[in-house]
Amino acid sequence: MAYSGNFDNQFFDDLDNRLNFNLVNHDIISYRHIYGALFAYYKFNRGKIENILNFESLLESEPKILHTEMTIELLDLVYQTKVVDPERLNILFRSFYKVNLLENWEEQITYKPRNISELHRLFIKHNILDQDLFKALIKSTTGIKRVHDINKYHQMLTGLNWMNSNPKSPYFKQLEKEINNFRGKIQNNENKFWRYDPEVISF
Repeated sequence: MAYSGNFDNQFFDDLDNRLNFNLVNHDIISYRHIYGALFAYYKFNRGKIENILNFESLLESEPKILHTEMTIELLDLVYQTKVVDPERLNILFRSFYKVNLLENWEEQITYKPRNISELHRLFIKHNILDQDLFKALIKSTTGIKRVHDINKYHQMLTGLNWMNSNPKSPYFKQLEKEINNFRGKIQNNENKFWRYDPEVISF
């Protein structure tokens, strides 16, 4: 329902009101249940706060429970939803999102350009500034040996430039060497270079 956009207020509220965590066997709640519930709460901007907090607490108690792709989707939604206040968002970012990403990084992000480029996009979109995540993201980005998707390359280069040019970034004016080396991955590839100018970051 959340993915399709076919939203029924009454049906959603009825499901939410029927949920009683005191009567639920937590052993049968899977990571898919947690992800699906929070995706719906965040996307539809409604739901009982106690239920939302209970599902979030399950994430905090086992930060590695979600696959990175799911975490990235929820990270985008949680920064846009109205059901999570800023103070709670800051706590949740430190207790779940950051921990999940860093602990799963080597296995689920390092060699996946899609996840790397998507994190660059979200950090810019939501002005997420975190030195530990930046360090890991810079290492993975610059460690990519070959660029196959020019759109992902564009997002990564845009992200590196943002980290380097943002005065609030922990890497402000410290990434010129890395950016120049990353530009070279396109400049040395004739099949890609004719389509994209990394000097002006445009097609």
